[in-house]
Amino acid sequence: MVNVGALSKHRPSSSQLGKVVRSFSAEELAMGARAVFSFTSSAQNPADAPRTTRAGLGKLRDARIGAATLARYRRAAQQFVDYLNAMNLPLPFSWEDMDVTLQDYLEYLGAEGATKGQANDALSGVQHLLRTRRQCPGAWRLLSVWGRLELPQRAPPMPPLVCSALAGWALGRGEIAFAATILAGFHLCLRTGEALGLSSGVIQLKPCGRGVVPLPWTKTACQKGARETVALDDPLVALANE
Repeated sequence: MVNVGALSKHRPSSSQLGKVVRSFSAEELAMGARAVFSFTSSAQNPADAPRTTRAGLGKLRDARIGAATLARYRRAAQQFVDYLNAMNLPLPFSWEDMDVTLQDYLEYLGAEGATKGQANDALSGVQHLLRTRRQCPGAWRLLSVWGRLELPQRAPPMPPLVCSALAGWALGRGEIAFAATILAGFHLCLRTGEALGLSSGVIQLKPCGRGVVPLPWTKTACQKGARETVALDDPLVALANE
């Protein structure tokens, strides 16, 4: 609105706008023409649509990771600050001091029985919120040592016989959706969230029993910015998901 008023009245209120208005007025005088200006709101301006869409997506640095991960990072960083306050330690003002303080914090977490995931969230969360990366090599080396000493306790894979038994038990109780989820998740090697997000309306099947299953926004899809799909080639699974 300020620009429209200044160009229409040829009387700008600021010295910076004055240079533009005087130059524009000279061009109008030389051409013997008079320009007409009007104001268009952002909601009615098609050129503002991309900017409005991007504004709704939030900050770019927060879009690098998922909302759940960001919340976990913030919680871990707050716990690090609480540790500094409890120990009467000052907030580090250099990366060298931050590295040493984080190493002490990792030792504290290990002594308190925290998991390696909590330690990883602390390092990643502090660096993400400080908008930097790999600035604390000593702390990351300690985390690597932690990983060698504390092996992950992974669940054993489910054999096909157990998968069939679970699906048969579900079908016997009339739980067709649960049986289809078990079969599709096992056949397509889906994560738990991906399997639970499936529905019959999104699965594209051909008459031969083969098809394509579009996955929800997975971790890899968010990193690449494109949805993922998997091929379905088991007629039994296709029949259960119809």
